[in-house]
Parts: sequence; C-alpha cells; structure tokens
Amino acid sequence: MKLQIASKVLGIGIAAIVGVVLRLLVNRLFDEDLADITSSRDALFIDMPANVLGCMILGAHESWKQRFSYPDWLSISISTGLAGSVTTFASWHLQVVRMFVEGQRLEAFVSVFLGICVAFCALVLGKDIGDFIVYVIDRKRSSSSENIAQRSGIPNAEASVPNSAVVLTFLVLLFVFVDIYSAVIVGAVIDNDNFSTRDRGFLWICGAFAPCGAWFRWWLSRFNSVKENFFLGTLAANMAAMILDLAIVAALRTHVDSNVSQKTQFVLMALISGLGGSLSTVSTWISESSRLPRPWRYFNLIGTSAAAIILGIIVYGATFWAT
Repeated sequence: MKLQIASKVLGIGIAAIVGVVLRLLVNRLFDEDLADITSSRDALFIDMPANVLGCMILGAHESWKQRFSYPDWLSISISTGLAGSVTTFASWHLQVVRMFVEGQRLEAFVSVFLGICVAFCALVLGKDIGDFIVYVIDRKRSSSSENIAQRSGIPNAEASVPNSAVVLTFLVLLFVFVDIYSAVIVGAVIDNDNFSTRDRGFLWICGAFAPCGAWFRWWLSRFNSVKENFFLGTLAANMAAMILDLAIVAALRTHVDSNVSQKTQFVLMALISGLGGSLSTVSTWISESSRLPRPWRYFNLIGTSAAAIILGIIVYGATFWAT
C-alpha cells in the first residue's frame, strides 16, 4: 500500500515536470515572438493554447478510462500531473487582473469568457478524440480476436497486481524521477546565460518547482468530497496559487526601485510559472464543473473566477495605484 502511494507521488512528479515544460514551450510557440497570436495584454492570453492542450489531454484520458483499466499511478499521473500542470488557472487570472487594473477592462472580461468557453470546448473535443481512438482500437480487436467481450486494456488495474510488480513499478518510477529531476537541476544551473525568462534555463528551473505544486494540489484534492457540488480542494489549490503569484508580483512592483537583482527576479518568475502554474489547474476545474448540475456548474465557474479577480484587484491594485 505504501509503495503504491509512493508510485503515485513519483508519477505525479514526473508528469508535472513534463507538463510545466510543455506549457512553457507551447506558450512560446504562440506568443508575440513567434506566431504572434497570444499576448500578455490581450484577451487571447498567453496561457490559452496550453490550457486548450491540457483540457484535451484530460478529456481523452477520461474517455479512455471508461473503457480501459489503468493502474492507479498512471491514471493520476495523467490527470493530476500532466493535464493539471499543462494548464494553469493562476497565471491566466493574474494576467486578467493586470489588464483590469491597468485599464483594459473589456479585454479582461473577454479573456475570462473566452478562457472558460475554449477550455470547455477543448475538454469535449478531447473526449471525442478519445472515443474515436477507442473505436479504431475496438475495430482492430474485433478483426483479430474471437473474444472481445471484455473491453479492458489491462485485466484488473491494481488489486490483482503481485507485490513484485508493485516493487518493480516503484523502482522504475524512482529511477526515472531521479534522472529527470537531476537533469532539470543541472540544466537550471548551467543553462542560464542572462537570467532571462526566454532562456532555456527558465524551462528547467520551472520544471524543478513543478512537482511541489502538483503534489500539494493532489493532497488538497482529498477535500473535494467535503461538501456535495463543491470542490473545495480544487478551489483551495487555485486560490493558493493565485495568492502566491500576487504576492510575488506585488513585491516586485513595490521594490521596483530597490535594485532587485536580475537573478532574484528570474527565480521569482520561475516560482510563478513553475510552482504556481502546477499548483493551479484549469483542466480539473473545467472537468469538475462539467459534472455539476447546471446552476452549480455556473456558480462554480463564475464564483471561482470572480474570487480570484477580486483578490487580485485588492492585492495587485493596491500596489499598482500606490506606486
């Protein structure tokens, strides 16, 4: 039992590193320097493409999970680690707050509306893609196997796994996690030329912070069952990440004239993208909302966004107007 929990922790950590690095790469592909589609000062916010990708991954995963039997560590690594870390609620709403406070109120409201609608569509599209892939697999099975009554990719996921397989899975995941994390740390140390967020080193240091955010979000998910139709754990994770991001941005703005070193700013921005980005999630938030009855669905979506924006206006707005 302890090894199975440890395997989940390691799987989430590995997937979170991959998810955060993938998010940053996707964002760079669509931002002002390359495709010039998204912007930090536009309704088409920087994290929109990554949020779309993460919701599609989670949608496909939910489709496959209904037909195939996954090991628990793999299922939670995909949903919590990968999809949850590719998407980010806090960075998106931080941009919304900055636009609102700096006078771009229409763009801020459109950004929230577009972000929610596009994420919902991406989740549905991911489920449809997953259903199509399952259909193709079933067709191939039906033509090559006489007995397809059992539509299960792995015969019983967790209960029938022998102890030797559990130990082997843990050791493999431990080996992979140590290797990936060591590579990320080394990259963060030696691959920084100018301490710029455009450097490759920024990807690595964000990846180094990613597991902590995903682990904490997974731990908070246990509180989702406290009250019916209210996902307290996801709300707490998104608000905690929002507070972290706001505190860093407000501190940097307050001390803008105090010669904060470029290296310090570099690490703080990595905390926003790595730790705060993996601690908050859009994919899980959208998926949970889609399962709620209609009144509660929109209350969860609008209420969570409104709470984050109001909190942001209070914290960031105070420092912006004061300076």
